[in-house]
Amino acid sequence: MSKIVVVDDSYSELQMLEGYLKSANYTVVSYIKNDERFKNIPIVLVTSKNQESDKFWGQQQGASEYVVKPFKPEDLLAAVKRAMR
Repeated sequence: MSKIVVVDDSYSELQMLEGYLKSANYTVVSYIKNDERFKNIPIVLVTSKNQESDKFWGQQQGASEYVVKPFKPEDLLAAVKRAMR
């Protein structure tokens, strides 16, 4: 089973994201990217910010993929699959 780090500033959003990913058989962990134990785990950034500068910032923070809210569950899962390659 693959591990995924999910970060959101809204606890309810975080629970929703975890639910989608767990139902697709992913293990969800809540550690940040600069923790040496998890530096090789892909990060999918899910945010309402959709400007190119926001996407660039996300990549600079270590995000492997970037999903803009609102999104469809299949969009999230597609981003996760891309990040896992």
